[in-house]
Amino acid sequence: MDTTQIAKQIIIFSQSNNEPAWLTTKRSLAWARVKDKLDEKQLAPLVQSFIEAIKQKVNVVDRVHQEFDLSKIVQLDLGVALQMYPELMQENLMEKALSWQGDLLSALHLALLTSGQFVYIPAGLRVVQPLIINKENAANNYHVLIIVGAGAQVDLVEQINLPAQTNSYLGTEILLGSGAQVNYYQVDQASSNQHYQTVHAYQAQNSNLKTYLTLFNRGKQDYDVNIDLDGDHSQAAVKMVAIADYNQSQTINTRINNYGRKTNGVIEQNGVAKDASNIDFHAVGKIFHGAHGAQSNQRSRLLTLSKQSYGQVDPVLLIEENDVEAGHAASIGKIDEDQLYYLETRGINRKQAYYLLTKGFLLPVLNEIPNETLKNKAVAQLQQRLQ
Repeated sequence: MDTTQIAKQIIIFSQSNNEPAWLTTKRSLAWARVKDKLDEKQLAPLVQSFIEAIKQKVNVVDRVHQEFDLSKIVQLDLGVALQMYPELMQENLMEKALSWQGDLLSALHLALLTSGQFVYIPAGLRVVQPLIINKENAANNYHVLIIVGAGAQVDLVEQINLPAQTNSYLGTEILLGSGAQVNYYQVDQASSNQHYQTVHAYQAQNSNLKTYLTLFNRGKQDYDVNIDLDGDHSQAAVKMVAIADYNQSQTINTRINNYGRKTNGVIEQNGVAKDASNIDFHAVGKIFHGAHGAQSNQRSRLLTLSKQSYGQVDPVLLIEENDVEAGHAASIGKIDEDQLYYLETRGINRKQAYYLLTKGFLLPVLNEIPNETLKNKAVAQLQQRLQ
């Protein structure tokens, strides 16, 4: 693999798509961080497919002359947004929530990024209907940047349905202004052999982010959630359900960082491992020095349905301040044989009994989804996956 030629291809791609000079430079710097580490296990499966994609997508974005009004909702192709709002994008794209300098995988994501979306909700706007962000047949290296202005209220629905691809990386970053109120829903049905996905958020004071994630992907998955409660009195909750089957492997890292005073972070995740699959939950709540009155709580539960299925639950609390509240709970278990026996004595066959008990294990998280339409859709997808 000729890293010098790849570096040139990155510049050609950026300039041919009329990207601002700062992004061309940032892409090159990101590639410089990665190029000597290409043999690392995490990067190797992604590099070749990303390179092929960037070669094929040169000249996909023509120069844009139309102007857009930031006093209204904006939902644009990422390439178009880079031309229309270069200063806004320079300040926020992979800088505050998902940093391109955070790790090698993020650097690779930016260096070889081919496409994405930009969503902007102006300050003070209350959006009545859920705003849909579709990733139907999205490119295998795709990025979504969402900015929600101060005091705005919105329900965001990110729908992901990727066909079978060798490898994929999907990055989403959400920036909340002061007092913003956001319900964020993500329904995953990717079939990539190797699937990396990140959801990172940055919150200003008095903002509230409620995140509902249903991870129904088919391939090997590495999923990363990180929320920074930067402003005082900001709040975040992550509610998640995950299912793995056959020989699928899922590694899920969820972290909420309490930086501001009287911030509140909650992590709740339930997972089910079937067949010979495994799920690893890693949950971290960190309260930084100076975050007086902060709260950090988490609960992770994993259910294994066969002798071959397995997993681990790793709850971590990192506390640097005294005047705080924090707690965690974790459990790994199997279907209760007494409950199975009870259902079988009521005329329910063993397979259906397994289904009912597993559904009951996951429903408490899904039932917390406030939007009835989205909740019913998630339950239907759950039923389909458990059959």
